[in-house]
Amino acid sequence: MKLEAAKELHALSLVKIDKVSFVNELKKWHLKWKDFINEHSLLSKTVKFFYTYKRLRNAYFSLKNNLPYLLNYLKYKELCLPNTTNMLDGFFSDFKNNLHNHNGLNLVRKKKFIEDFFSNKNR
Repeated sequence: MKLEAAKELHALSLVKIDKVSFVNELKKWHLKWKDFINEHSLLSKTVKFFYTYKRLRNAYFSLKNNLPYLLNYLKYKELCLPNTTNMLDGFFSDFKNNLHNHNGLNLVRKKKFIEDFFSNKNR
């Protein structure tokens, strides 16, 4: 049952739909699985209750709480925003590799390297 709920939630994030549809689908998912993600278990040693499916619950609430920041590439089409962060991830990967190649720089030179790296990438 947990796997089914997780698969459905994951499928929501992969579908290319508009924001209104995404919000509606997320609400439907929550209505269907609300009791399941609110399920508690008892930790017998400490007599404490905790959410049984904490990670699934956190995934849902992360989506719900960050809705204003999701799918902005659809809201601001004139900015031509990418729908993923792949380009940004690649940029920082390149940055880390270049910084790693210059091990042993003191703090002043490392700051200078970082400034130069970012200023050259902006051109």
